[in-house]
Amino acid sequence: MQSTPEIAGNKHSSDARLWWLHAVCLSVMVILLVGGITRLTGSGLSMVDWRPVSGILPPIGDAGWAEEFARYQESPQYKLVNQGMSLSEFKYIFFLGVFTSYTRPNRRSGLSGSLPMVSG
Repeated sequence: MQSTPEIAGNKHSSDARLWWLHAVCLSVMVILLVGGITRLTGSGLSMVDWRPVSGILPPIGDAGWAEEFARYQESPQYKLVNQGMSLSEFKYIFFLGVFTSYTRPNRRSGLSGSLPMVSG
């Protein structure tokens, strides 16, 4: 039985799709793993508002941090779980929960999953 010859460019396109699919699957697995660890350790931070673009950067200056902390103090999580938390503790959990764990992998997964839609 003869195999059909590969059409030029078809193999490359197939390999690229396979790598993309693996990357998206890995990204989803990382999200599930980090989300599970965050949930089990109770180290998550419920943010008051969700800003997909501007939320990448932390608040700037003392006034920005005070404003963000004041918003968090109005949240049910603060009132029920973290009441009495200091601003320095809030900054720590903010960086831990938002920047190093859950939000960045979610953004990365969303970007990688939508990449084929914008690249043609």
